[in-house]
Amino acid sequence: MIRRSRSAVRWLAIGTAAAIGLAACGSSSSSKTSSSATTAAGGSAKVASNDSMSADKVSWGTTFIGGKAGKADTAQTPVKIGWINQDGGAVSLPEATDGAKAAESFINEQLGGLQGHPLQLVTCSVTSEEDGQKCGTQFVNDKDVKGIAQGILVVGNQSLYSVVNGQLPDFVASLNATQDFTAKNALSYYPGSPDISQGLAIYAAKDLAAKAAGIIYIDTAAAAAAAQRSKATLQQLGVSKVTTVAVPANATGPAVASALQAAGADKVDALLVRATVPVCISIIDGMQSLGLKTPVLSPATCMATPISDHLNGAFPENWYFATSGYNPFVPDIPSGNATFRAAMKQYKPTASITPFSNQSFGIIMDMAKLINQVGVSQLTPDALTAAAKSFTGPGMAVTGTLKCGFNTTYPNECAEGMGIANFKGGKWTSVRGGEDNNPLYPWQS
Repeated sequence: MIRRSRSAVRWLAIGTAAAIGLAACGSSSSSKTSSSATTAAGGSAKVASNDSMSADKVSWGTTFIGGKAGKADTAQTPVKIGWINQDGGAVSLPEATDGAKAAESFINEQLGGLQGHPLQLVTCSVTSEEDGQKCGTQFVNDKDVKGIAQGILVVGNQSLYSVVNGQLPDFVASLNATQDFTAKNALSYYPGSPDISQGLAIYAAKDLAAKAAGIIYIDTAAAAAAAQRSKATLQQLGVSKVTTVAVPANATGPAVASALQAAGADKVDALLVRATVPVCISIIDGMQSLGLKTPVLSPATCMATPISDHLNGAFPENWYFATSGYNPFVPDIPSGNATFRAAMKQYKPTASITPFSNQSFGIIMDMAKLINQVGVSQLTPDALTAAAKSFTGPGMAVTGTLKCGFNTTYPNECAEGMGIANFKGGKWTSVRGGEDNNPLYPWQS
């Protein structure tokens, strides 16, 4: 029997309403991860032994943002950044806000603020499309707000962008809706769905040498588009037989077993999955019951908390997950993931470690770095926008160079590279990514 926690139900809603498979669909775990899930079997980066805050993690933070150890001066005028996220409603993603708030506290309490000034996140939550307009109006009417940081929005994107209309730079942690990729003066330093769809297909065709592949995806427009993108890439790279099979977003045992059979999971060389967490669990159980060892490739959606809960702290064997280049389950020092986990433990100890909290923490750290480079006394929305668009990295917990606009079809996606993590034999291995200096560049392959 599949055990569905509240988290699993929430992720099901995300997959249905938010179009699963976008950049935000990344690794997820509770703060209490098992030792098997955090063991590195590959890569050369130094991995932290625990999630406690330590001098080397603080040092990473001060070096990254160009700060100075210590507390911000509360007598100084705060630097205001608008924070917008899907924090309520049928689909609620408060862990993104948890990550951003942990970064705010970490910067103010241990990194000296922004040139001594406290960072202040002016928060505005979205539960409906109209809320995007409300938040956009709030931000542009506050002359002290110099930019926007955006977690993930399931609704409200278009309303937000219509109101802001490029007046403020919008740093998006997790690209989701179509508008996120093209809105004026919006950008993200993390890979989005087009990167992930293409990258997983490239890895299957080139690195796994697949000659036949199956794709199982939930029956939503976004997942279907991602599946078709992967199929086209596979075929272009010589994978002669590619079978796509759609399943309902709430599919369970019998429907998934039928989909596995239809996709030829027992015959293909690789199986690509674009699914909600409950469907991922059903696929895992179905493959185990059938004794299938076929390599599975997935966005990091299937690294979610209910997956490891279902597998007693582990993850499915011989699965390959898309990452931003670094795996938060292997918290290395150089990427900042060890610092992220320590800050979450210190400032948001009950929050889950998920792609949303990880990338939201990272986008605030990236903004802090850029604000320090521009200078608080010189900070304007235009100056921050210019710095953001010219930023080439390194970004936090993302591999490769950053180049906004490198892909004219998706100009707001600035991350050129991505990673792939494999869980096998009870251990994580980075097969492509920043840990071993071997990122995958989907648009250059």
